[in-house]
Amino acid sequence: ISNLKKGWYIFSIAKQGNNFTWKINESEMLTLQSPEMNTKLHANASSIVVNDVPGSPLPANFEIAWVKCYRKK
Repeated sequence: ISNLKKGWYIFSIAKQGNNFTWKINESEMLTLQSPEMNTKLHANASSIVVNDVPGSPLPANFEIAWVKCYRKK
């Protein structure tokens, strides 16, 4: 994601049946559809850099202010 700037962001993950959608500030970043997604999920927040990012000050970290989990009725 190349256009992120400093500040706060709301990362959302929505699962509905076989669909799994990831959003940042309500903008859809990725949607996956797979029968394997129709199972219970577990939350895990982590940061990983697999390649050098030119001009990026590494190592980097992130802060999580809060986590909210809910189930639609």
